Amino acid sequence: MKYRIIIIFLLLNIFFNMKGQEISPELKLAYLQILTDSVSYDQFYALHAVIDNNIVDAKDVIEQKFWQFTRSDQTLALEALLKFQSNLTLEYANGLIDTLDVNPDDYILSPDSGPDVLYEKVKICDILFQLNDFSKFAFVFELIERDSIKEITDVVIDPLIKIMQNVPAYSEVAKNILIDLVYNSNDLFTRSNALIALEKTIGIESLPILLQSFQSDSSDVNRFYILNEYLSKYSGYIDLSSILKERIYNEPAGSLRLRMAKILLYGPGGISNYNFV
Repeated sequence: MKYRIIIIFLLLNIFFNMKGQEISPELKLAYLQILTDSVSYDQFYALHAVIDNNIVDAKDVIEQKFWQFTRSDQTLALEALLKFQSNLTLEYANGLIDTLDVNPDDYILSPDSGPDVLYEKVKICDILFQLNDFSKFAFVFELIERDSIKEITDVVIDPLIKIMQNVPAYSEVAKNILIDLVYNSNDLFTRSNALIALEKTIGIESLPILLQSFQSDSSDVNRFYILNEYLSKYSGYIDLSSILKERIYNEPAGSLRLRMAKILLYGPGGISNYNFV
């Protein structure tokens, strides 16, 4: 019991305070020991630690113990195997996604506990997509339909981008869902992440979406980000001065009005912008 308490303390310390830093051989051994022997919530921290610190020695242990991990930790274990380029990643991912409906629960921890099955399937889909297996892409659309555009988390964003790029028959469908997320998600981070993913993927084609979001997104954080990251980037394709002059009257956030005023003062436009401000 004393040993277990010490290990948990070390895990929490490295997980929250030393992420990405060089760790000692003793701590590496402790992580491997937990993954080998422990069937508990400790494995969650150990798996995160071996991923974040690139402890490749964990690959063999995870391969051997994968089906003994709790259901809640198996998708995270797949992420570790993917990072460590395990030859078993594809086999385990397909095996897990095909058996979640039959055995979704974490019986070892509690007979009535377990992950959200459909949510986990989408996370596994993302791993399969990275291995060029798109056979299970329908689960992504199923989760979106279940949870709705307004409530779905950003777990679907990367899979939708990969569907856009690799499943021609559903490319336009995936793109339209991403645009819908940009405009209608209740979560400001999901809206922003969907917009970032779209811009990275389709470039200048995303400009109308960027402009609409700058005008209508309810989050001043998101509007500020669009202004700083994208409107200047695409300034050669738009009349930025006119856009800012129109928006500044309706912008409720003082910090953003100040930012727009500074761009008008110090950017191109000369005396007319100066007089306007």
